[in-house]
Amino acid sequence: MKNLIPYFIQENYKKGIYTGEFKAFTMFMDISGFTIMTEKLLKEGKEGVEVLSTILNNIFQPVIDAVYERNGFVSGFAGDAFTAIFQTDDYVKPLVAARSVKKVFQENKLQKTQFGDFELCLKLGLSHGNVSWGIIGTTKYKTLYFKGEPIDGCSNSEAKCKKMQIVMDSVFTDFIDSSVKIRRLPNLESNEKYFIFEEINKTEADSGTKLSCLIESKSILSRDVVSKFLPDSVIDYKQQGEFRDVVSVFISFKELEDFTELQPFINEVLENAFKFGGYISSLAFGDKGPHLVIFFGVPVSFENNISRAINFIKSLKDRYSNNIRVGITKGIVYSGIVGSSRRCTYTCLGNIVNQSAKFMLGADWNQVWVSEEVKRNVNTYKLKDLGRKEFRGFSKPIPIFELLWHEQEIKPKFFQGSMVGRKIEYKRLTKYIETIFNNKFGGIVYVYGEASIGKSKLVAEVTDNLTDKFQTLLLQTDSILKKSMNPFVYMFTNYFKQYGQTKEADKKTNFEIIFNKLIFDLSVLLNRSDTNNHLEEIPLIIKELTRTKSILGALIGIYWEDSLYENLDARGRFENTFYAIIEFFKALSLLKPLILYLEDFHWIDNDSMKLFKALTRKIKDFPIIVIATSRFNDDSSTPFLEIDKGELQNEIIIDMLSSDSISEFIKNQLGQKANDELIEFINSKAQGNPFYIEQFILYLKENNLIELIPASEDNDSLYRVINLSWTPKKSKKPFNYCIFGDKNEFMRVKKSYLYNPLIF
Repeated sequence: MKNLIPYFIQENYKKGIYTGEFKAFTMFMDISGFTIMTEKLLKEGKEGVEVLSTILNNIFQPVIDAVYERNGFVSGFAGDAFTAIFQTDDYVKPLVAARSVKKVFQENKLQKTQFGDFELCLKLGLSHGNVSWGIIGTTKYKTLYFKGEPIDGCSNSEAKCKKMQIVMDSVFTDFIDSSVKIRRLPNLESNEKYFIFEEINKTEADSGTKLSCLIESKSILSRDVVSKFLPDSVIDYKQQGEFRDVVSVFISFKELEDFTELQPFINEVLENAFKFGGYISSLAFGDKGPHLVIFFGVPVSFENNISRAINFIKSLKDRYSNNIRVGITKGIVYSGIVGSSRRCTYTCLGNIVNQSAKFMLGADWNQVWVSEEVKRNVNTYKLKDLGRKEFRGFSKPIPIFELLWHEQEIKPKFFQGSMVGRKIEYKRLTKYIETIFNNKFGGIVYVYGEASIGKSKLVAEVTDNLTDKFQTLLLQTDSILKKSMNPFVYMFTNYFKQYGQTKEADKKTNFEIIFNKLIFDLSVLLNRSDTNNHLEEIPLIIKELTRTKSILGALIGIYWEDSLYENLDARGRFENTFYAIIEFFKALSLLKPLILYLEDFHWIDNDSMKLFKALTRKIKDFPIIVIATSRFNDDSSTPFLEIDKGELQNEIIIDMLSSDSISEFIKNQLGQKANDELIEFINSKAQGNPFYIEQFILYLKENNLIELIPASEDNDSLYRVINLSWTPKKSKKPFNYCIFGDKNEFMRVKKSYLYNPLIF
């Protein structure tokens, strides 16, 4: 069992003691140069992971041993740094431990690897005082913390350090005697007193004091206890380490007075982090103030980690908006177990982690700062460009964007430009749709294909060309929480123009105008000769829509006092929601044949699945068709909506582009023909996926890795590869390239080697 939490915490948890205080000496150690080394090694793929893991073990094992051999314990990690606590009145223990730690770095300062030499240096701070601790959370999820003046004090001391220095504050120096050689840190403000530790002439045996702390070096942790604080995926983690694409979230919150005030906030953070798939790395108090670190993408990853992170923060801002500030970044990090056999943690190390911490500290309260990479993947909310800002530790100014939380319509993402290689699929889908001209339900058309293969593009091309004849409603599933009725909530939010509306009065006004127009347009149909097939039903549909108006409004958060919705119980509301939506679709189809476009139905929720079954039973004589796009199941089978047998169902499968189509697609993207080597090079990375081809071409153009060869007497002008030491055969020469679409459906652009690709 890995020592993933302090033994001190386990023993108190078993006793039912969840908070307390004690006097202690504290140590904060940070490694200078580690982030630079991590960033360089992450470009080297699997070999870089192995080198980094080896260096981590070589450094952390003896350093942590130095703490535990003096009966201290590591209370928490912060990336490549940690805080240690010595629950004793003997100052010799932490000083000797600090001296031993420094010796480790003196002996291992230069790390020589096949990828270059890296200098790692110690920065260590010391303090003393009353340490408060707590075990906090729900019955299901818990976390821990240590805080107080000595935790802040050792962090502040470390902040005064230069490389290879040990600095103590005046609180610590009150305990030492003439056996300790120190000198005052120069160039301080008059009220600041920090001292550089140089040597101690005492040994641990000289003190002879008794320790009051638990002997952590002999600790054995219980899985039952550790599982209250960490997921099984961390407890059972056996890899050496890996490079992963991660969203890093730092949340600063205003200091709460005591344990009882902290409890409800942390409970909500823990519940929501678990719900959205985040991993809480730490709850910390120190130089950054009270803050939480949450990672999305480790130890378990999802393809929509940014959406999960944003929705997680949104869940907190609804209640704590003025009490939090947040930094969010995305990128490649080293992830894995960091520490030693005596004490370790699962965490992430890398530049983007430091960057999110800087964003958090730079933001004002109620602000969320995000990186450019995050901004590119946010389409639910509007963002404000804050320009570029300089941060200590970063050589160049960093672009920053503020998340504004004004909702906007989510539009399906697909490759740009004209569609290529889908003529057969285009004709089939058009033919299926045109069957509803007979005023009959057209059934369900399934469009299957891998992620980003062009399912949405095909549907968009067909429906856009049929706009004059049909109306299309997009029903978007919820890939994260699979919230009840989300496709319909999404559709009604768009239809009644609710995106961007924050005032209740504006929401109701938009709803009333659009709803009343629908009723009016239906009334007009009573005088038209071409609606005789449904002439008797129109008054009934109008009556039912009017009756269930408050039901439709409630779906998108609009309520009226003493309405039908307010007077129904939960079961009545659920049943009437079905009736209201079905009548709504009937009404729209009478005005114009209706296409219901259900996107990514592999994520559909159970209630929506039931509604589609009820819907297909009630609209047999109405000009409506359902187009449902989906990926394949994990076993490569095709999912289906659960509807009655005998209902009309057709399917279209979107495959990878053919060789000829790839050439045509690349030509369309570049505006000129590409030579055979460039075509083969692009397709070797994108594997016939049009979206990945588009993104790869953008990368090549932005980095000036292709050039246009002018036309000659023998050839037209065309593009070719440049600045790449590449041939179709494997080469060990370095070049810039992209990797797209592994099983987790990531798209990555990184510098690496063709013979050793950066696979995660």
